[in-house]
Amino acid sequence: MKLLSFCSGCGALDYGMNKHVNAEIVLKCELDKTIRETIKHHYPNVVIKNDIMQLSVESIQKECKLSMKDELICVGGTPCPSFSVAGKRKSLDDPRGACLPKFLNLSIGLNARYIILENVRGLLSAKIMGKEPGSVMKIIVDQLEKAGYKVSYQLYDAKYFGAGTSRNRVILTAVKDDRALSFLKPTHGINDVPFVTLRNVLSTLPNDLKHNHTQFTAKRLTFFKMLKAGQHWRHLPKDQIPLAVTPGTLKTALDGKGGQTGLYRRLWWDRPSPTLLCTPTMNTTSLCHPDEHRPLSVEEYKLIQGYSLNYVIKGSIAKQYKQLGNCVPIKLSEAIGKVIKAHMEKDKNYKPCYNYVRCSRYKYKNYYTN
Repeated sequence: MKLLSFCSGCGALDYGMNKHVNAEIVLKCELDKTIRETIKHHYPNVVIKNDIMQLSVESIQKECKLSMKDELICVGGTPCPSFSVAGKRKSLDDPRGACLPKFLNLSIGLNARYIILENVRGLLSAKIMGKEPGSVMKIIVDQLEKAGYKVSYQLYDAKYFGAGTSRNRVILTAVKDDRALSFLKPTHGINDVPFVTLRNVLSTLPNDLKHNHTQFTAKRLTFFKMLKAGQHWRHLPKDQIPLAVTPGTLKTALDGKGGQTGLYRRLWWDRPSPTLLCTPTMNTTSLCHPDEHRPLSVEEYKLIQGYSLNYVIKGSIAKQYKQLGNCVPIKLSEAIGKVIKAHMEKDKNYKPCYNYVRCSRYKYKNYYTN
C-alpha cells in the first residue's frame, strides 16, 4: 500500500492513520512554505509538492514511480474556510473550496483503493449556489459512487476517541469495489469510559520544561489574574466587567447563547480542552492555562493534539501554533487507520458498524452506500 497525502498540513492525519495502515508514504502536497519545511524534516525522501491545483494524474504517477500493481490510499485534509459555518461559506466557488473536487478527481484518476477526506462540520450543510443545504456533500458522494466507490461518512468529535481535546470533523471514507467501510467506533464518553481531560494530558509534562508561548496584552492579563480554572468573564467582579469587555462585545456576549465563555476563558482541568485554534490569544476564543497567567504553550498544543514533545514543528512560535491549531487530533486519525487496517487484512473479527452512534454534540445525518 502506498499513501499519497494532499493538503497535508504538518501531518497529523497521515501520521495517526499510518500507525495502523503502515503504508509507504510517497507524496505530500502542501501550499504553505513553512509547513513544507516541517514535512521535509520528517520525510526527507518523499516527493513534496506545493500546489494541488497544478498536479495531474500523469505527473504524480511519473514522479512517484507508481505502477498498475500499486494499491493506493489517497488522503485529503482540504482547506475548510469556504465550508466553515464561521466564514462566508462560498463553498466550491471559493478558490480554497476548489481544492476538494481537485482532490477527488486526482484520487479517482489514480484509481486509489481507499480515499479519505477530512473537513469541518460545515461541509455537511454546505451548498452549491442556488441549491439546498447539503448539496455539496451530495455531489461528492455521487461522484465517488459513479466511479465505483462505496462511501461512508459521519461527524465525529475527537474526544470520543481518546483525544484530550474537542474537535468536530467530518470523516468520509471511500473504498473501491467493496462494501463501505465501517463508521468509526468511539472508545470514550460511552460505556462509562470518561473523556481524557486536560489534566490527564498536561500532567505528563516535565516540571522543568521550558514553555514557548505568546502572551496576552497587559490589560487582558490583569483580568485573567482575577479568574480561577474554569472561569470566564461572567466570574469577574461586576464593576470590572465594563472595564474588561467593550460595549459592543459585551452586548454580543449577553445576547449569545452559552454566554460567550471564550471571553477571558481560563481552561478547566477536568474536561477535555476546547478546540485548539491557530492562536490561543484571540479576544473571544482565549485558551488561557488553568492556573498560570499565560496562554497554552506550543509544547502543550503538541501533547493535546497527540504528538510527542520532540516532534519537530518548523517556523516561528506563531507559525507553530498555526500548524498545530489546524491539526486533526492524532487519536481521531488513528481510529480511521484501525478501520482501514481491519478491512485490508480481512480481519475475521472486523464487523463493520453502520449503526449511528452519536459522537458529537452536533447532530447531523450520517451516510453509507448500501
